[in-house]
Parts: sequence; C-alpha cells; structure tokens
Amino acid sequence: MVATFLGLYLGPKHAILASINRALPELALHGSECNELSWIESMAYFSGINQVTTVEALRDRFSTSDHKNYYKWKSDFVRELISLNGIEGILGMLMKKPRMELALSPFEGIMSRIKSDMVPFPHRERKPLFLGVFCILGRKGREDELCLHGLNSKFP
Repeated sequence: MVATFLGLYLGPKHAILASINRALPELALHGSECNELSWIESMAYFSGINQVTTVEALRDRFSTSDHKNYYKWKSDFVRELISLNGIEGILGMLMKKPRMELALSPFEGIMSRIKSDMVPFPHRERKPLFLGVFCILGRKGREDELCLHGLNSKFP
C-alpha cells in the first residue's frame, strides 16, 4: 500500500512550511518537496492525467491521450471525526480491493470560520471532513468489475 499526501495551500510555500513543521515536526517537510504553482497550474497537476500535464493539455477537451482516467466515485460529508479504528478498517478494506483509492479533504481551519451563506458552498459547517472513495476504471480483465463491486458493497 502506498500513501500519498497532497495538499493545496493558496500562498507562498515558505508561509506553509513554517506552519506545517511547527504542527507536524515528524514530517520534516522541506521546500524542495513543495511546488509553487499558479492556480491553473495546480489544476493541471491535480487533474490525474499524468505527472507532466500542462495547462495547454487542460484546454484540449478532445485529447486522444492514453492518460485519461475514468472512475466511479462515491462521496459524503463526515459529521464526526473518524476514530483510529475506523481509519484502520477503511485502509484494511482498501488493501483488499484493486485500484480503489480514498480521498480525505478537511474542511476545518479557516474554512470553518467562513459562514455558510458567504460563498456558494454551504456544506462545510459542522462537517470537518469530506470523504471520497473511487475506482479507477478502464483496465483489462475483471479488475473493473471487482473494484466496482467493492465500491458498491462497502459504500452503498
């Protein structure tokens, strides 16, 4: 199993480095591990097309690239923090299923201080976490079927 932690901070990397290293010194995060990008460059990076996607590639709606990702996604807002046992259960289930991935997006911090009627995104109030589980599709064999079955049976 591989765990990847991605984050998006809107500001210069030196500002977030100090904060992360103060809160989580065990990570020992270095500036060389952070990419400072414009907003549109970050969309290209997070697109999932590939690691070298350019802004221009985002404009090509009809690309014939082999790097397009197809997936089935189920998600919900979490109202209470997930216990360590709950996290271990989710990770155990993911380890048994081919190509299932988990995305956790925290909504606390400054997000929780913005009133729900201030911007068109009222879902963050009293919901500390957004959880998404998805299957990457388009492979040969029964892997798609197994992944979809796992997604539908565990997350109806």
